[in-house]
Amino acid sequence: MRQAFRIRSLPGAAGQETLEENLPKENKEQSAVPALMKHYHDAYLAAIGEKPHINGPKDGKTLQALTKAYGKETVRDTITAMVQSQDPFIVASGRTMGVLSSCWNKLRTEMKRQHPAAVRPEACRHQPACTDAAACTKRRLAESKGNYRDDSLGD
Repeated sequence: MRQAFRIRSLPGAAGQETLEENLPKENKEQSAVPALMKHYHDAYLAAIGEKPHINGPKDGKTLQALTKAYGKETVRDTITAMVQSQDPFIVASGRTMGVLSSCWNKLRTEMKRQHPAAVRPEACRHQPACTDAAACTKRRLAESKGNYRDDSLGD
């Protein structure tokens, strides 16, 4: 399949879009993979003291799927949490991309326990915190219409 790209001399110049903005969503996720792979490599090297084994095609697909589902920044933060994790299963499994995918929920829960504000959606003031920005918006709309009932109050 052949793709056409607009060539320009000044990326981000006024009146011109960047190359990434021209890419379809699937290609944006693919373009995040090399940066995430480098972050994994660097974080692993810093934490363990040796280079990780990276299976390019397999690990790339894993990162692409996670990026599509959660976004680049969330995946980056979770990679950091995995490499720094002291969980016995994660340590024994070697902190691979497969472990990142299979232990995603465990890692995100661990991150939330250690740094509750890091997982909270930006601008969310609810207690308990909303799980994501969409849930926060839905909750704010329900509150503004008077349809929200907090079951934790026991009324």
